[in-house]
Amino acid sequence: MRLVLVVAALFLAAFAALSDVTYLRDGGYAGDLPEHRRIDVRAQADCAEVVERADRALGPHNGFACERVPLVRHLANLARDAFERREFVDVALNALRTDAVAGDAQAAARPAR
Repeated sequence: MRLVLVVAALFLAAFAALSDVTYLRDGGYAGDLPEHRRIDVRAQADCAEVVERADRALGPHNGFACERVPLVRHLANLARDAFERREFVDVALNALRTDAVAGDAQAAARPAR
């Protein structure tokens, strides 16, 4: 059983290291933000189309580019962004306080007296 888990973990790690995601990188305000704060994932064809339109409209040095990012880095960016926004804490708390959330929803649905 342990061998199966180790092989599955190695397979998942290899998949994440060898797969990649396409980011649309732009100049301007979003370009000044750290990478994990300006994530814009696009399909490769969509990204190329956006860059083409930007080249036609704004000229060749507009700051738009398609960037292939390894899946591992993308997952790290998502985790870092969620941690900074404290969404991990919210997700964990929502799992623990489902009764309180349901009670709040029922209270909000009741008409005021």
